[in-house]
Amino acid sequence: MQTSAPKEWGGLAVIWDKNQMEAGGYAAVMADLCNEQVYMTPYYDDDVDPPVKWIDGKYSTYVKS
Repeated sequence: MQTSAPKEWGGLAVIWDKNQMEAGGYAAVMADLCNEQVYMTPYYDDDVDPPVKWIDGKYSTYVKS
């Protein structure tokens, strides 16, 4: 039996740095299998204000409106 995690725990995201098309394929499969939205998040080593943060060992990202 499969159960769902509470929505307040967060969502799904694919972090990518080089190949957006490949990452998009992973995101599409995850969205289909999990039946929920998957966010695409670019992450570059030289980004001074990256959209990806690690806080207390947990991944966090923000979504532009």
